[in-house]
Amino acid sequence: MSQTKTIEKKQTLIALAVFGVALLLAIVNLQSNDSKLVQQTPPSPLASIGATQIHELHIATPNEEKPIVIVKDMSNNHWNITSPIQALADSTLIDEVIKNLVSLRFDSKPAAEHSNSWETLGVLEEQTKAITLINTKKQSKTIHIGTRDYIRLDNSDNVYRVSNLDKESIIDNVHGWRNRQVLKIPADDIRVVALKEQTKHAELTHTKTKDDKPQWTLTQGAQFVGALDSSIGPSLVRVLSDLRATSIVDGITHRRAGMMPPKVVVTVTLADKSSEKLWIGNQTGNNTYIGHPDNKHIWTIPTATIQSISGGILAWRDKSIVPFSSTEINQIKVKRDKELLVFERQDSSWKINKPKGYVLNDKYDIERMTGVLGSIKINRFVATNKKNLRKRGLNPPKIHITAINSENKSVTLSLGNTTANEVYAISSNRPELFLIPSYITGMFDKPWSELAKKQ
Repeated sequence: MSQTKTIEKKQTLIALAVFGVALLLAIVNLQSNDSKLVQQTPPSPLASIGATQIHELHIATPNEEKPIVIVKDMSNNHWNITSPIQALADSTLIDEVIKNLVSLRFDSKPAAEHSNSWETLGVLEEQTKAITLINTKKQSKTIHIGTRDYIRLDNSDNVYRVSNLDKESIIDNVHGWRNRQVLKIPADDIRVVALKEQTKHAELTHTKTKDDKPQWTLTQGAQFVGALDSSIGPSLVRVLSDLRATSIVDGITHRRAGMMPPKVVVTVTLADKSSEKLWIGNQTGNNTYIGHPDNKHIWTIPTATIQSISGGILAWRDKSIVPFSSTEINQIKVKRDKELLVFERQDSSWKINKPKGYVLNDKYDIERMTGVLGSIKINRFVATNKKNLRKRGLNPPKIHITAINSENKSVTLSLGNTTANEVYAISSNRPELFLIPSYITGMFDKPWSELAKKQ
């Protein structure tokens, strides 16, 4: 009896082992099939043409009568627009577009195999951009990019969904393909940046400290700049090493753009003693016209991004207002019309000294105030003196804010009229009229009921 049970047990174990092996083989086979399915995902139909050998790009869109034709000069790898206009093209943009097109990832099966589905998927002829790539052997491939994430193959009814197409980079308008690179300079090669503004001249020179750290020194124009903004050197390098315009402006003269003479002339001297010049012209909306002596084009660039040069010599001046940190502020006085509010720090908390009989609704309101006062910077200078204050709402000011530290040193910031996102201001420790971010007005002009309540 015992022997029978032993045999049965062995048979059970053998059966389980066989089942386990079969299951393992099934899993391995399933994984192998999955792997084959992944490998069968079709590559981009443009990949076979060879990205490095592509020398011509055609873009036909429903909105343009003629296709955009861009051709690569294989001798220098620069791209040129040859139709419908002739202009230097943005080589970096085109290389990125081609790289994206030849690496498109397709779904393994077509989303549609008949033209009846084209309208639904947004790939009708009038809905698509036809992109043709031609290589040096004159081999070409074309795909039709639809309004959604689908593309149609040329000479085929098949439509595929793609997952990594950068549609925004494929621009409809020919002018969007034009080269907008104004300056391209190795950042480490910049040695001197000079600004000439009417009769004023200032120079900033790049040197090294004893421990080999970069250092920017004002070598000319101290009488115009005053105290130097310590962040201006790195800011100039960022702007000038890779300066790209947002647009090229056709049909405007240098006189109309404010470049005869320029408002500001920027000269960049490099390590090899060569130099580049820029002309800064008028402001137009939120942009500024800029030009280059060796280029007929006039460009526009957002004024905010080039403030370190478009703002002229005053843009290099130190822009700090309160000379002590937020943690050193022990008292804040806010005068609004006939109302005087006084907040005082006591140990780690704040209390209201004036008016009496009130407590703060939220202690973090005052922490935010001190944080702003200790860090706020001037956006830009309007004038080097405090004249014409009435039309800027500063005679008298709408709000006075005084920050006082533990040594009883104080700075008063006075606020006037606001613009879209800035407010005119003056301070007791600076001679200029300037603009600062307008959010400070809302912070210090809150209704009293939002700041405090009766005890």
